[in-house]
Amino acid sequence: MVHGNFLWNIGLIKAVGVNGLAIDPDVSFPLIATPDIAAAAAEYLETLAFSGHRVRYLNGTRDYTMAEVTRVLGTSIDRPDLKYVRLPDPVMRKGLIGSGGLSANAADLAIEINHAISTRRLRAEPRSALNTTATTLEEFARTTFAPAYHAAPPATLPARLGGVALRLYLAASGHLSTR
Repeated sequence: MVHGNFLWNIGLIKAVGVNGLAIDPDVSFPLIATPDIAAAAAEYLETLAFSGHRVRYLNGTRDYTMAEVTRVLGTSIDRPDLKYVRLPDPVMRKGLIGSGGLSANAADLAIEINHAISTRRLRAEPRSALNTTATTLEEFARTTFAPAYHAAPPATLPARLGGVALRLYLAASGHLSTR
């Protein structure tokens, strides 16, 4: 997963006060920064030392759990107590379509990817020197996520009211007790 995908969670964090996806909180998976992908692509484009189709897997600096991601992102925005919530599929779908601007089909595919990460059906290539990149999640949080979070407007009154309703639903359904 690309670090930049967490920028979509800024609205959720501002309106509801939690970070969430449909990934279990303790499943680790690789995260990568977009500039690291660009650097690898630029190497190929500069030298043109390839032919045909070639796949190069990139795994980022290390694997993270969503509980760790939330701690890192929360710390970067002075909210070290930020909680991670594994969102129920209907909640995630509604958020992806309503706030994320995804089509219903794209939202369903995003949820399917989240489930594949949680069940480990989606696995990364074994980590090696060739596929481990330099930019940490901590660096992304400090240089990109925190500035974007602070530049984003506060949640509107309707969003805050929706956030209260969502927090109540998550608490009542037992989801809010997650990290």
